[in-house]
Amino acid sequence: MTALISHLYSQGGPIDLASERLHVEYCPPSPFDRLRVLSFVVNPHYYRAAEQLFGRSRPQVVHCETLWTVLAGRSLHRKHGLPLIWVAENIEARKFAEIGYAKPVVGLLRLIERVACQCADHIIVLSRPDRQGLIDLYGAPPDKITVITPGPDLEDFFFDEASRSDVRKRYGLRSTDALLTFVGNLQYLPNQQAVRRISQVIYPAVSERYPSARFVIIGQRPELLSDFRRENIVFTGYLSRQDLIAHLCATDVFLVPVETGSGIRVKIPEATA
Repeated sequence: MTALISHLYSQGGPIDLASERLHVEYCPPSPFDRLRVLSFVVNPHYYRAAEQLFGRSRPQVVHCETLWTVLAGRSLHRKHGLPLIWVAENIEARKFAEIGYAKPVVGLLRLIERVACQCADHIIVLSRPDRQGLIDLYGAPPDKITVITPGPDLEDFFFDEASRSDVRKRYGLRSTDALLTFVGNLQYLPNQQAVRRISQVIYPAVSERYPSARFVIIGQRPELLSDFRRENIVFTGYLSRQDLIAHLCATDVFLVPVETGSGIRVKIPEATA
């Protein structure tokens, strides 16, 4: 199911979820949508939809997945007196500063993260450095931060020689030819920067010494990075979970030249599994 939803999203198609235990509340389209994730901060339709959903579902906790939903969650938290849980997948202000966003945007994110640390009853982070970052930057109480480190499902992610052989045959690789692989959503700016680094720095250096080496870039929306195509760089686009794992089995060197962002790069433990 996850693979199907990911594929639909990568093709730009409409996605909906249906379940007896799940209700999705949609906001009407508005000019705020152009702001992408920042629209959650300023879009009044989002706040109204959250309040309406709250009134119908009568929840016992306000769960804010990512920073962008925190201000709406804070409003519900204060109005209804329910505990607020914030899942901080990144320290967004630090990530946006590293990427090079304008100071007003970074300042706004720092303000929201400070508010989130103050109003959340509990905070979940994905790495110990992020936990320490919230403590150092915003004075978040250590005892209300829990680190939950995601990892690969070892029932799926394990080495298989047959899968390795099949993928290497697909690319016409000999046993002595190296396969170097990068995995990431190519709409995400840090991943775009990583592909640029692969194409302009790593690829020339490796190809000069190992001309038969092949590079594979796995991720949706490869058309966004057409300028970085090279003779021995293959952009696969979206791959199913099974095919992704097969490519990892075939890989000799896994590339992660991502220098911005925080959280945890799940692709690394998946590749090493």
